[in-house]
Amino acid sequence: LCCTVPQQGSLPPSEYALACRPWVIILLIIQGVVIVGRCWMLDLWGALIMIITVVIGYLYVAGFESKVFGNSQPMDISMNWSWGFINFVNFLFDTLSLIIWFVYRRPLFMWPYIVILLAPITGFLAFWIAYKVHEDFVT
Repeated sequence: LCCTVPQQGSLPPSEYALACRPWVIILLIIQGVVIVGRCWMLDLWGALIMIITVVIGYLYVAGFESKVFGNSQPMDISMNWSWGFINFVNFLFDTLSLIIWFVYRRPLFMWPYIVILLAPITGFLAFWIAYKVHEDFVT
């Protein structure tokens, strides 16, 4: 939330941003499932960072009212930047975690593999959607 810029009056979201909204909601639901899986695997720091990511994503999709940060419409471009940036950083660390996991650990069940694979995939897809929405906003 620190990455948002207070705005006096934000612009309405573009048609492309509104068209991407269902995909953002689907990604947030999948990231919620990954949070549960990370807690089950006792990856509590990864789960905490993913919770922050999902909260910022929720604020991006739903919008919010704040006296400090200003009012934000749903699919606001400043929240888009924040959500995309945190997903990109999360993608980098989750990819590193994925490499370490496959080199050094051999779990007995399939569930950890699914969680470890879904985390960087959802992070990259969220970053890609945020990038495309930003690209549409700039042009």
